Amino acid sequence: MVKRLLVLFLCAIAISAGAQERPGRLLGRIFEKGNPKEPVPFANVVIKDKAGAIVKGTASDDNGNYNISPLNPGTYNVEVTAVGYAKATIAGILIKPNEATTLNVPMQEATEMLSEVTITWEKPLVDNKTVVTSEEITQMAIRDVAAVAATAAGAFQAVEGGGISIRGGREDATTYFIDGVKVRGSLSLPQGAIAQQQVYTGGLPAQFGDAIGGVISTTTKGPSSNYFGEAEILSSSLFDKYHFNLFALTAGGPLIKKKGKPIVGFLISSEFQYEADPRPFVTKQYRVKENVLRELQKTPVRPANLGQGVLYNTEFITMADLEEIPARLNADRSELRLQSNINIKTGANSGILLGGRLSARWGKDVSFLNSLFNYENYGQSNNSDWAVFARFQQTLGSSEGRSKIKNAYYQIQVDYSRSERRSFDPRFGDNIFAYGHIGYFDRYQSFIYSYGTDTATGLQGWLAIVPFDTAITFRPGPYNPVRARYTEIFYETVRENPFLGNTRTYDALRQGRALWNGDNPQTVYNGLWGNVGAQIEGYSKGRFSQFRVTGSFSFEYLRHQIITGFEFEQRIDRSFSVGANGLWGLMQQLQNDHIRELDFGKPMPVRDENGVFLDTIYYPRKFDAGKQNAFDERFRRRIGLDPNGLDFLNVFSYDPSVFSLDLFSADELINLSGSRLVGYYGYDHTGRISERRVSINDFFTRRGADGRLLRPIGAFEPIYVAGYIQDQFEFYDLRFNVGVRVDYFDLNQPVLKDPYNLYPGVTVGEVRNGIFPNIRGNIPSNIGDNYALYVDNYNYFIGGNEFSNIVGFRDGDNWYDILGRRVDNPKLIADLGGGNVRPVLYDRPENQRLGPNSFTDYRPQVVVMPRVSFNFPISDVALFYAHYDVLAQRPDVGLSRFNPIEYLELEFGKNLQDPINNPNLKPQRTTDYELGFQQVLSSRSVLKLAAFYREMRDMMQTIALTQAYPNTYITYGNRDFGTVKGFTFEFDLRRTNNVSVTANYTLQFADGTGSGPNSGANLARSGQPNIRYILPLSFDTRHRIVTRLDYRYGKGVNYNGPIWFNKRVFENAGANIVVTANSGTPYSRRLFAYPINSSETQSPLIGQVNGSRLPWQIRVDARINKVFDVKFNKESKKVYGLDVYLQILNLLNTKNVVAVYPYTGLPDDDGYLTSPQAVNSINSQVSAQSYIDLYNVRLLSPFNFGLPRRIRLGIMFNF
Repeated sequence: MVKRLLVLFLCAIAISAGAQERPGRLLGRIFEKGNPKEPVPFANVVIKDKAGAIVKGTASDDNGNYNISPLNPGTYNVEVTAVGYAKATIAGILIKPNEATTLNVPMQEATEMLSEVTITWEKPLVDNKTVVTSEEITQMAIRDVAAVAATAAGAFQAVEGGGISIRGGREDATTYFIDGVKVRGSLSLPQGAIAQQQVYTGGLPAQFGDAIGGVISTTTKGPSSNYFGEAEILSSSLFDKYHFNLFALTAGGPLIKKKGKPIVGFLISSEFQYEADPRPFVTKQYRVKENVLRELQKTPVRPANLGQGVLYNTEFITMADLEEIPARLNADRSELRLQSNINIKTGANSGILLGGRLSARWGKDVSFLNSLFNYENYGQSNNSDWAVFARFQQTLGSSEGRSKIKNAYYQIQVDYSRSERRSFDPRFGDNIFAYGHIGYFDRYQSFIYSYGTDTATGLQGWLAIVPFDTAITFRPGPYNPVRARYTEIFYETVRENPFLGNTRTYDALRQGRALWNGDNPQTVYNGLWGNVGAQIEGYSKGRFSQFRVTGSFSFEYLRHQIITGFEFEQRIDRSFSVGANGLWGLMQQLQNDHIRELDFGKPMPVRDENGVFLDTIYYPRKFDAGKQNAFDERFRRRIGLDPNGLDFLNVFSYDPSVFSLDLFSADELINLSGSRLVGYYGYDHTGRISERRVSINDFFTRRGADGRLLRPIGAFEPIYVAGYIQDQFEFYDLRFNVGVRVDYFDLNQPVLKDPYNLYPGVTVGEVRNGIFPNIRGNIPSNIGDNYALYVDNYNYFIGGNEFSNIVGFRDGDNWYDILGRRVDNPKLIADLGGGNVRPVLYDRPENQRLGPNSFTDYRPQVVVMPRVSFNFPISDVALFYAHYDVLAQRPDVGLSRFNPIEYLELEFGKNLQDPINNPNLKPQRTTDYELGFQQVLSSRSVLKLAAFYREMRDMMQTIALTQAYPNTYITYGNRDFGTVKGFTFEFDLRRTNNVSVTANYTLQFADGTGSGPNSGANLARSGQPNIRYILPLSFDTRHRIVTRLDYRYGKGVNYNGPIWFNKRVFENAGANIVVTANSGTPYSRRLFAYPINSSETQSPLIGQVNGSRLPWQIRVDARINKVFDVKFNKESKKVYGLDVYLQILNLLNTKNVVAVYPYTGLPDDDGYLTSPQAVNSINSQVSAQSYIDLYNVRLLSPFNFGLPRRIRLGIMFNF
């Protein structure tokens, strides 16, 4: 396999070298003004950067045509000179990546009065690509990459800050690139670093792959030949308690010059952002009053009035004990964003671009469930994403001359990115055993005595035959003082009133609601709110890296531009998590397991100093080496005890510092007989990185020095390789872009040989050849030799006169009866086998054990994807275009990663209702069609119309493998499909009388068999066959309107605004408003009300799934600014820009409903408290009034609404 990849990689380098971030080009025609048919031959065309440094140049041919490439994306100025003509300067030309920009230049004859003409370039009215420039992004109120992309026609963002769905696709179907680097993790970039952003909603060029929805490509700014900089401060602290504060700094310029020309330039852009509340709520939010909280922490429980134990004081809290808060507490988050580029000119026709970006984020993991009583105990996440890349580009030959091959160039890019994730309790960090430590419990025991005769000595007396606990004492520890109070108060209560419980055993403590080590208090009213003092229960970390080599080779032959390229990607993903609280309960179970019995063969009579027997006989613990587990043995060594000794351990009496994860074996933490306490891949079971290559055989066979299985699981290392070729050419007035891309997906991991059989099974062909002669029955001719075979019993192993009868067959997911007929429900075959399926096995069922022989290697998938698009001008002011694309994308990483632990649990019959990963998932596919038309309405406006249709297949969905052996289980399969039909209407008005408008409307119908991989989980659990039916998708917004309006006054002679007191008060001032409106997305109505803390499946549906709709949403965002010219002294010619602006998000403070309660269809009332079924529940609570009040507060879920209005004041200084 490695050899094949190496050959493919070397071949790709041999023919090409590309990145998704390919350069652009500039082409056009030079002609006489007023006479377009008269070309201007041999005109000099020079491209300069904003600082005036020459970038490239060429000359027009006999027909006045010119073509310059490659050009890095960005903004340039173009100068055209020719003998006898005035010099023409066109300023601000935008070069887009991967595309050609057309610039036709009319030349005027030179006169004494006219030696130069300067024109400001504007984007062509007729252009079917969605590109947003840095200037446009700066003027918009929204700042982040996803929010800007959501303004494109066909793009949909359900909530601010959420993912992007493009033309009815799932959010994970959208792929993001920054400078040609495929993004994993955060999309965050400093705004000052963004040069342009392009949204591909359809018509993907062949160089883009691994995406079935759309592509959002962001290009950062390059270095400049002059020094420049920008500083910015943005804050909301004057207006609210959310305390959004941002500080930004961008600088660039030459690092090294040679003969006055820069050969090395740099750009660095940075932002630091702090938010006290990054997700403010539009609804009222409450917390328990400060004094009440302190009292609850001091006294979390009270003695029960009836029965034993204590009651939670939180279950007596009413509205009088709560107070409204302006922002969430203890919710702060910070982020540092960096972007840097270094451009090195290595020669006249070559250069190297080095770049890198970093996004580091840290802050609290806020939980709404804990926000009322327990906001001081949130967990924390520290996440970082960084990427570096190096791109080499070289031009071959020249754009001039008579050669048929021109503008040849190649580029190679190597990039590496890594994401780090870590979630933990901020008080304890990596001190895992402190998470669940409440205190020190000392355990005292005595014996139950029976009067009788000891068989070993013949002595008669009181025999100590059963040990039992007599007392458990408690001392609170320093780690979790509030949780310790639950236990302390129980002890105090029992001392005062023994009838309320006892402290003799651990079980008695738990029955009285005292807490052991590892326990959290139960939630308030069975899940309504988190209780005071509860801590997070887990710790996790992960490292996800990606290495890519991409390359492209481009040249022009006659009227064809040929582009060929390749992409190689290797990912290495690692993750580790541990249920920290659960470790204490596991240690309690594992200790002393081998000495629980008494050794009655070794009596210890009690005698006085004279050796006289005193009527009592004790017995030592009986040592059973076969039952001693790893933890017990290793812990005894850790604390200096004899591992073979008979000391009776009590782990609850030790400090957390004594323990570590390496005391456990892997199987003990996997814990098949209870809850799994670790999850890992690329790490070992103790959380150490595993660098060694791991095979499936290692998981089942590799052992440590003590002979125990290590259960190593390798990192997830999928491989992705692609190659493409694309031809852009013209045929008369038709412009074609024809290409083909071939993607190679290899998940590079083991898969089950047969997902319906955990053990190697016998095939029909082997039975036909007589492997088991005692299997009887006719095998129909349409049954293939590779089919699985099922029998009614396993008597064929006995031999002799015992037989097994064939009852059915299976080919993949298709089942057949004994006559070879397809059956939809395999239960029919199971019934013939006594109610259970019995596949033909090589050995008896009782001898079967899961092992390496059950698995084989993933079979790599190859997908061929043609891409065809064309356009032609109907006239000078109208354009028709169309495209046809076939797209593919790898399966979701989180659902396709191989996890052998899940198969151990499947064999054990554990967690059968929870979906397990499917490492044999195939790529998802989309076929996309679009027809479009553009019509210029005036010299300043254009209308664009498009109709699209896309068909999505092999999407991932939860499925049940019914009648799998030995247990039916739930996993994921390529079962979903969907269709999306729609129209987009776009209107673009260039600046006219101070106003520019960009507006789009999308009408869309998105239907399919599932909105996400888990939307069919309930159906899979129901035991029904895997049926599918078409429904509206959850992200189907039927109507979406986006309008971007910019009203701005000019400067100097271009100012046309009011003059007050001889002052141009609105000079260089303006407002940018973005209005987004969309119809509601679907949801499912329910027939009956049900408690908010229970499952909605308790109530039957009204109508069909997703048969109802949320209300319309509308959001208005605005940025109002004025730019001041600043001079630091009167003599200075240098003028600086000071931009003072006001950013207002959700200007109208609209309460946009993004979710509702299924029974009422309302966002703030689920109807339960007033329903008949709630009467008994309310009356049975500890305090009916408390339950009602706390329930009503819980109903105010902030996640049912969008974000409120936020006002921020900003200052930006350009230097």
